[in-house]
Parts: sequence; structure tokens; C-alpha cells
Amino acid sequence: MAVDDRYLNSFTVPDAYPMVTVNEILNKMGSANYISLFDAKNGYWQIPVAEEDQWKTTFVTHDGLYQWTSMPFGLRNAGSTFVRATKTILRPVSAFADTYVDDMSVGSV
Repeated sequence: MAVDDRYLNSFTVPDAYPMVTVNEILNKMGSANYISLFDAKNGYWQIPVAEEDQWKTTFVTHDGLYQWTSMPFGLRNAGSTFVRATKTILRPVSAFADTYVDDMSVGSV
């Protein structure tokens, strides 16, 4: 589902969380004999929207008004929030694993 969040995004303070580049991931994985890649399909939806902020995500359909309870694609800081959460989860194995947007890679010997 696609929702036009431009109005909400215009009031959202940007989250300047640093994202790794593809080259940084390739350098980290370069010495691995095997590289496993994982796509977190619908991964954004695993992050809840704070209950007090859900009203801000309200959108109109032919059936009425709805609001997101989990983070949708299209919000200004969705990517940063998801990468931060994924990096936190991967921290114990960060020597041989990393994330790029919603994709993860794990290198092994």
C-alpha cells in the first residue's frame, strides 16, 4: 500500500543516522569464503509506531480513516529507524555481519 506522507514528512525533523555504503560492506565481506544475504521483506512493519504518534499517520480510504500502528514505508525517518534497529540486533556479530537499508549480509570462512 502506498500512502502520500509528504505533508507529515515536511514537519518531521530528519534523523541523520549514518548509513553504510555498499563499498564498506564489500570491504567487510571481502575476505569471507561464503556470504549469506537476507532481505527483511516488510521489515519496517516490525517496528511499532508510538501510540501517542499513531494519529499523525492517519490516511483516508474509501472505507474511512485508518492509521498505522507499525512503521510504514515512506515516512521520512523510516529508513534510519530500521537501520538503527537492525544494527542494534546485529551488534554482537558486527565483525562479520552488516546491514544496508533492509538487506543484511553475513560473511563466514
